[in-house]
Amino acid sequence: MKQDHDGDSGTAEHGDEGGNTLGFPTANIQLFDDQIEDGVWAAVVRTASGVSRVAAGSIGRRRTFYPQVRNKLLEAHLLEFNEDLGQKLTVTLSQAMGPASLLKH
Repeated sequence: MKQDHDGDSGTAEHGDEGGNTLGFPTANIQLFDDQIEDGVWAAVVRTASGVSRVAAGSIGRRRTFYPQVRNKLLEAHLLEFNEDLGQKLTVTLSQAMGPASLLKH
């Protein structure tokens, strides 16, 4: 598994509120780089205003919710962050934690 990644920038998009429903609001950024390994990552997210927060990141196509193939998505749950997530963010993946698993719902 790739151990680090320099960073992806993008504007967080409003999703279907699945993370909020589970108690983990996420910043969702579309990825167009298939070279980034799917899975769960430790990450750092920097906002446009320069605030940095530790985050749990997920890279994948969200097959739990959407069994059909979709674009890859970076979902980052920022720890101790209560601001609007709909802004330009830079996410640096620091450590691959393991593969993503399908959730039973």
